[in-house]
Amino acid sequence: MISVDCPPSEELCENINEISILLLRFSEEKIVIIGDFNAKSSIWGPGNREKRGNIVHELINKFDLVVINDSDSPPSINGPCGISWIDIMMFMNIGVDRITEWKISDRITLSDHQIMEFKVEKENFSNKRKAYKWSIESINLFDFKVKVNQSVEGCKTIYKDSKKNLNEIIKEILHILANVCFETRKRNKKTLFGGTPKWKY
Repeated sequence: MISVDCPPSEELCENINEISILLLRFSEEKIVIIGDFNAKSSIWGPGNREKRGNIVHELINKFDLVVINDSDSPPSINGPCGISWIDIMMFMNIGVDRITEWKISDRITLSDHQIMEFKVEKENFSNKRKAYKWSIESINLFDFKVKVNQSVEGCKTIYKDSKKNLNEIIKEILHILANVCFETRKRNKKTLFGGTPKWKY
């Protein structure tokens, strides 16, 4: 867990560099980054992206971070100076479905910052499939094309009048594509004596 506080009076680049060092050092770990970046972007709130927002975007793209904030949420800052959306939660190497019930609370506190609530679900090891980077060489391309076409036609029917939000639909489609890759993968056939298949009875 990386807790962040980047005051507007300080250069954001220095804080981002420190975060980058940690992300490089613990690149295989599950990491949650949360805090006040004093940066604006339409990804985590209404309004246009500005200079500090661009710097955070570079960090997100460099490390393939996932921003969990909902841009339609209440402001994360609500005080005498006004309202703003500058508190961000991001994560790395954690499944999107494990972060649930994220919201900006409307509870009254002694701070201008509103409470950011969320849950991290336990990892389901029983259904966990080993992470795999797919390539054209590792799948049967013809079977892949056939199954993708079938899946696309199925999605047209499933999502035609769906009331699910875009993030849920994208997550389900990615899951479908991962299954297609897994089902059409090239299997290594164990052979015995000059290529004769080795069967077990």
